Amino acid sequence: MVAACGCAEQRRRLLPARLVVYFVLGLALFSPAPYLEVMRHLVEGLRGQGLLGGWHVPAKSSLFRARQRLGCEPLRVLFASTAKPMATEATPGAFWRG
Repeated sequence: MVAACGCAEQRRRLLPARLVVYFVLGLALFSPAPYLEVMRHLVEGLRGQGLLGGWHVPAKSSLFRARQRLGCEPLRVLFASTAKPMATEATPGAFWRG
């Protein structure tokens, strides 16, 4: 998805675009939490699966720059490809005004 939007990194980075997408989703899920706390939770989950090894949480300014580099297009594409109603038209009360 990131590569399809032309947002894949040109070089190996501490914050690859795919990780930044997960980070932005985490920010939405834990909206009152600070940036670094959200990233720590994400890192703990990935490290628990053996995916990060000795990787460390970068500085807050790096997280801001990584979000800016990513842009909004990958998240727009992700939303468009996954968002859909959970109910059917036969589900009573699921749709406002029919």
